[in-house]
Amino acid sequence: MTIYALATCSTSARWLRGLAMLVLMGVVGQAQALDVVNVTATTGAANEQGSVPGRFTVTRSGSTGNLTVPFTVSGSAVTGIPNNYTSSEFTGTGGTISFIQGEIAKTISITPVDDAVIEGKQIVAITLTPETSFPSTYILGANSTAQI
Repeated sequence: MTIYALATCSTSARWLRGLAMLVLMGVVGQAQALDVVNVTATTGAANEQGSVPGRFTVTRSGSTGNLTVPFTVSGSAVTGIPNNYTSSEFTGTGGTISFIQGEIAKTISITPVDDAVIEGKQIVAITLTPETSFPSTYILGANSTAQI
């Protein structure tokens, strides 16, 4: 199809289209593969008695360059009032996790708050957010959500 398109236009247009294709192939050829980002629950549960934290591990498939991945937090446990969990990695209902060059895994810890209220089983889930900027630096893998 490219050959046909070049054959049906003027000499200068063919030259410009050919140059544009070479530039595009050069740019695409130089681009690095996108990191694939996943999250898993490293611990299956967190325990309010004794403040045993739940941990999530976020991984990336590559280690070149810095990478920041936003995430949201949801579930039946909430932060705020009543405060059912705390975390030093984020505040509110989300945050970002940042990798520096060479890092391939980071941990997010969520610690249940030991209070007088007996809540029973509660769930906290982390969902990685798809990238919206261009050019993209990552894509979501098969495990973009995990819960404890």
